[in-house]
Amino acid sequence: MNAIYKKQGIVVLITTTLIVCASFIENKPAENEPSADVKTLDAKLLTDLQIQEVQFDKKTECLMSCVALNKSEILQLLDIKNVNYGKCEPGNCHYTSYTIEGKTSEGKKLQFKIDSGEDGNIVRDLQIEGSDCNCN
Repeated sequence: MNAIYKKQGIVVLITTTLIVCASFIENKPAENEPSADVKTLDAKLLTDLQIQEVQFDKKTECLMSCVALNKSEILQLLDIKNVNYGKCEPGNCHYTSYTIEGKTSEGKKLQFKIDSGEDGNIVRDLQIEGSDCNCN
């Protein structure tokens, strides 16, 4: 067999192996990714939270005040497409605590947690990309 054909065969073999490996990596579900039924229930709960009374921790209120962010902008982000299941707290996922990531209508990138339970609904740990507020 010619040396050129051997090199081409090796390149084809390596390329095929890389493509197969990439498809397995790309299709691997998130570690904390819930079933479709759970996601449907999560979506309903988040929609319900948009119209319920929600409290904000002191740091979150400080940040909101500092960057002129109002309550409705945060509540609009309570959507299943903004839930980051990869940052779900172990043992406290679904129905009780969600990590929300999204952008406001003005393009501010936010991340926060919302807890729902017997003690009420609380937004906490707000982070705003690029904010230089001194809220601790």
